[in-house]
Order: sequence, then C-alpha cells, then structure tokens
Amino acid sequence: MRLLAAALVSTSALLAPRAPAPRKTITRTTRRHAHVDDEACRTQLKRRAAIAAFTLSLTQTANAVELVQPATADDRAPTLNWAGGTPFSATAKQIVDGYYGPEFVTYLSRFLLNFDGDCSNWWAQQERAVPASYDKKRRTAFLAAKFGTFTSSVEYGLRRYPGSSGRKALLDKLTQQHGFDPERRRHLALAFTLLAPERQPVRGIKDLLVGVPVYGKRGGGVGALLPPAFSPGLADYLYADPLALLPRTQLPVLDSTKKAFEIRGLAPVLASQSSVFGDKGKKAVTIERSLDPGTYASFAVAGLLGCSATHAVLVPIDVVKTRQQTEAEPDSIGSAAIRIYENEGLSALFLGAAPTLAGYCYYGLTVYPGYEYFSRTLSTLVAPSQAIEFRAAIVLLAGALATLVACVGVCPAEALRIRVVADPQRFEGDNLFGMAARVSREEGNVLYNGFRPLVVRQVIFGMVKFFFFDSLADAIFQAAPSLEATAGSRLFVSFLAGLAAGTASSLVSQPADAVLSRVNARGGQYPVVQAFSDILEEESFAGFYRGALARCAWSGLVISGQFAIYDVLKSLFAVAGPDLTLHLDLAL
Repeated sequence: MRLLAAALVSTSALLAPRAPAPRKTITRTTRRHAHVDDEACRTQLKRRAAIAAFTLSLTQTANAVELVQPATADDRAPTLNWAGGTPFSATAKQIVDGYYGPEFVTYLSRFLLNFDGDCSNWWAQQERAVPASYDKKRRTAFLAAKFGTFTSSVEYGLRRYPGSSGRKALLDKLTQQHGFDPERRRHLALAFTLLAPERQPVRGIKDLLVGVPVYGKRGGGVGALLPPAFSPGLADYLYADPLALLPRTQLPVLDSTKKAFEIRGLAPVLASQSSVFGDKGKKAVTIERSLDPGTYASFAVAGLLGCSATHAVLVPIDVVKTRQQTEAEPDSIGSAAIRIYENEGLSALFLGAAPTLAGYCYYGLTVYPGYEYFSRTLSTLVAPSQAIEFRAAIVLLAGALATLVACVGVCPAEALRIRVVADPQRFEGDNLFGMAARVSREEGNVLYNGFRPLVVRQVIFGMVKFFFFDSLADAIFQAAPSLEATAGSRLFVSFLAGLAAGTASSLVSQPADAVLSRVNARGGQYPVVQAFSDILEEESFAGFYRGALARCAWSGLVISGQFAIYDVLKSLFAVAGPDLTLHLDLAL
C-alpha cells in the first residue's frame, strides 16, 4: 500500500507543471502571515495538497494522524502532525530542558505563528474561537493559554534535536525552510541568540545575518552599524501579543569576549522579567481523535457493564423506594425495608431484578456511547467560539438526546419492574418474557403508557447527571491538577462527582418518578395527567417527593458506581480520554 502511495505521488509530481521557486513573491499582511502571489505556484501547491491528502488516506494509522492544511507560501515548510501517545517522555523532556531555554522556545513559537503557513492558519482558528462575549482581558488570557500550549508543542518537536549537532541541524532545517527572506533570517538569528552562549551555533547565526539590511543597508551583517539597545518598554507588548516579535532595528551583536551573540539591552530585561516572552504551556496542543465503530462499541460495553453491575447490587433500595411510592401509608426507609424482609423474606428485596437488569443493560448500551456521539456532533455543528461559550448547553442537550434514545428500551422494563414490586404474587413463577406476556394479555398494550413521564424523568435525570458530573469533575481537576496524575485519583474524582450528580439528578426528576410509579402501579389505562392531579390533590406537592430520600441514596450510589466502572473499563479498553487524545507534534 505504501509503495502504491509513493508511486502515485511520484507520478503526479512528474506530470504537474512546476513553477520555479525564484518567482515566488512574499508579502506581509498586517498579521505578518505570508502568502504567495504567483498563481502558478498556488495551483501547483493545491495539486500537491490534494495528492498528499489522498496518500494520507492510504497510509493513515489510528495512532498518528496528519492534519492536512491548505498550501502555504513555502511548500517546504513543516506541517502540523497529530500524534497519539504520551506527549513528553522523560527523555524528551530532558532534551528540551537541557539544550533549549524558555526564551528560545517562545521566540521560535512566535516566529512560526508569523511565518509558517500551517501554524498561522492554526493561530487564526484560535483567534476565531474566542467567544464573542469575552472582554479584552478574558480574550488576552484565552489566547495566552493557547499560545502556552503551542510552545509546548514546539518543545515536543524539539526533542528530535539534542546536543550541539541537533541545534545545528535545527538551524539548517529552519534556514532551508525560511532563509529566502531577509526578515525571516533576522528573526531566526534573534531566536538562536537567545540560547545560552555556550550553546549558540555561532557560525550559523553569522551566516543568517549576511544580507540582512541594517538601517537601509544590505550585506553588512555583524560588521555593520550596531543596532540600538533593546527597549524595555517592549516587554509588555511581547507578553500581551503572541505574534509580537523584536522590531526591525534589532539585530544580534557578536560579543568577541564571550564568542557568542547577544541582543543589546535585552539581558537585564530577561533577568528581571523572565515572562517577557510568555509562559510555556503545561501541556501540548491537543485534539480528540475521531471515533470509529470499534470505539463506540467499547463505550457501549463499558456502559452496559457499569449500569448492570450497579443496578443489580442496588435493587433492594429501588424496591423500598417503589413500595413507598405505591403504598397508601408508606413507612420510612428503614421501617419499609425491615417490614418487607420480615413479611416476605429476603428475596422480596430483589423483586423486579430481571426487568431491572434488562432495562438498564439496554440503557448502558445506548446512553453512554450516545452521549459521546451527540456531544461531539453538536460541538462540530457550531463555530469553535460557540462550542466554548455554550459548552453547558451542549452537554445538557447531548445528555437529553442520549437519554431519549435509551428510554425506548427502559420504558417497558420499568413498567414490568414497578408491577412486580407492587404485586409480586401476580407474577410468581414468571420469567421476564412471561411477565411481559401476562401484562399484555391482562391489560393490553400498556407497557409504554408511562413513556411520557419516563421520558420526562429520564431526560431531566440524564441532563443533570452529565452536566453535574462534567462540571464538578472539571472544577476538581482545575482546583487540584495533581489528581489527574494517577488512575486511582481519577477514579476517586469520578466516584465523588458521580455521587453528587446522582443526588442532584434524583431531586430534580423526583416528581416525574412519582407520577411514573403511580401510573404503572395502578395498571390499565390510568392516564398520566390523572395520576399527576391525584397526587397533587391527595398529598399536595409533598406527595411528589415521597420516597425521595431512598431514591437519592439509590441514585447517588448507582451513578457514582456507573461513572467509576465506566471510566475504569474505558481505560482497560484503551478508549479513555488520554487514549483518544492526539498531541500536536510540529515537524520542525
């Protein structure tokens, strides 16, 4: 397959008309984004981009995905690569920390955002992603965070260039990519001047400066008029604008004593304000890998096992809650449980286990992969800025849609469960299919009579559940980032956030649950509206919260267990967040 792709590329390159490189005309926009004026070059580059996209479709793997960007001014420029796995190994980190400093990394990042077409396009996307409601301060903070992650991605790419030979190779490659333009050569020289004196490729910096204009003169290089000292006032400007670079009047100066280059007047600024070139990000730029059917299948199996296990263990609490809702004079949780045990035996506390497991196996199979699908789909349907600004609405809507799909299977199972718990003698000796046949024979097609209150209950429950879980887990990780470091701590956060999400969901959806229990306990054609009015008339508003304590206890434990098991199994199946994350790896 790879040979076929290579042959296609080679053949197409031979057939394509080639525009000579010297005919390229580079202009600078107000954002300093380079573009090509030569129409023949643009045509050629578009053709090459199309060939590259086709070749990529033949050779792409799940663990390394290349982002194909539009052709840019320099077709030799590095492309943006999205790679799976850990963004930084210990070795890679040692390479970057040992050979390259934060000033160099940050200035090189600024250079790429200004002069590399792919990087410029990526930055333009980030600027468009700033929510319109953000003021200047929040906008600056948003872009600063994006710039920080970009510098981490640049570091990630630098791991390929360790030692003095690595720095020379890096300079040679960047010069090959950008050396046709004097302004780019000047900024490359400035970037490598920011390395420690003993680590500078002095010969390479000298070569870069040959032909760079100084005060209108060209060809003077390091022997020309000395540039003025760096203005400390530029520090704030550099920090505020990730695209800001040193002005045209600024050139490196060779210090014959140190045998290294320096930027006149910059050293004191760096000593007093280390953040002059911006903070490095804590992690590289990331995106989520596209999901295939196998990934959704893993979500489904993890959801099925999580839901079935938790509901099976907690059936007794559900039995007590249902008895409280369907009896005329309900007892407290403890009294109801003891009475059921004493009068009907231990097995009575597990009434309705079969329909419970059947319903929530279907629920787990559908709601968790459904949520993953709808949340991603909805995020892609809107602009990036809207996806950020309306994240809460997207989570709520995705939870609602996923739950709506799940209700189709849960409704008849829940109808059977409630009838079995309310009148166990009626279904004695029946299996799941026998229960369904009996209800159909004696009552008609009534298993979906409670669909409306079930949908209301489950949709509200699902919306609040996913919203609470996502929001609380994010808040915990932001407050204590170290909790993301280990699987055990992540599991603890999932359990805690799930417990809170389950409790909150139960309180909000309790009235619909009370109506659903009344409809199915009375059987027949008992209307939903009538059930609602009867509860309100007989017991006032408090009647809707009969059994709420038992349901909160049940839901809190069920949801916390579900999310914990779901997260564990996702990690086991290699479909957890880190497994689906692609890191930006700049091919420097």
